[in-house]
Amino acid sequence: MDIESLGISTSWNASGVLDGRSIVDEVVSLGFARLEVDYRVREEAIQGILEAIGRGAIEVTSIHNFSPLARDETPSPCGGDKLSLASLDETERREAVELTRRSLQLAKQLGARALVLHTGEVEGIGADYFDQLAAIVKSRGVDCDEAKHLRSSLARERSRRRAPHLEAVKRSLEALLPDAIESGIRLCIENRYFYHQIPIYEDAIGLLRAIDSEFVRYWHDIGHGHVLDALGFLPHHQWLLRLRPYVFGVHIHDAIFIHDHMAPGKGEIDLKSILKIIPASPIKVLEVSNRVNAQEIRQARLYLKEL
Repeated sequence: MDIESLGISTSWNASGVLDGRSIVDEVVSLGFARLEVDYRVREEAIQGILEAIGRGAIEVTSIHNFSPLARDETPSPCGGDKLSLASLDETERREAVELTRRSLQLAKQLGARALVLHTGEVEGIGADYFDQLAAIVKSRGVDCDEAKHLRSSLARERSRRRAPHLEAVKRSLEALLPDAIESGIRLCIENRYFYHQIPIYEDAIGLLRAIDSEFVRYWHDIGHGHVLDALGFLPHHQWLLRLRPYVFGVHIHDAIFIHDHMAPGKGEIDLKSILKIIPASPIKVLEVSNRVNAQEIRQARLYLKEL
């Protein structure tokens, strides 16, 4: 891939950092000229990032909702899910829409082209099934009868509950669409880590076709796609091929079974075959956890360049 087009998410180095300049300087020192500002970035850090943009040190390609972090908030790995655009509680859903508008304003301020959205979940299912299914798959295989039975049960329950949540997401996106069009920023719905979250493949296709706007697109997270494939829910390549026409951006990271956000080349994902499906134009962002060290990121850039 064209390594010069690769950006990196502040998921790696922004947690607890108040100085935006130091966030930028660290990623620039590793060879990056593009940045995704995620939900760990504090409000106090924005001015430093703006100054870095002004002097040509960095380009911000995307913002990950909800950003920036309010001054009284603590960074959390769940920051993208603190409010649900799919909530059946209208107060929460409307609050999520308003907070997303704030992220759109930041995207416009920083010159970003995309706002990455976690759209919520099908409520009433919970995540207890996840560790249970992972243990079954690890010990007895993805195609064992117990795994098949659990997945089938989950699929029926999700299907039974999902319609009002998808309608809530649709209303949320339609409410945000005028702001997105006015600012020229794409609203990108991202595939998620858990099966009960929105969207899985059918959800994404349905929402994209129903809204039918070039300003509502799809953001593919490679690690999340791998995890749902590894647990037997959704074939990763098949899912991505069908959504390929809608892809506006991609989060690149590696994984081993259900453990993701690793440096590319350190896990088991066949990134070469996945990246072949991704069109050339979408935004490409390295999204690794803060457990990854700087040397691993340098090695990941070389690995991706070879691909």
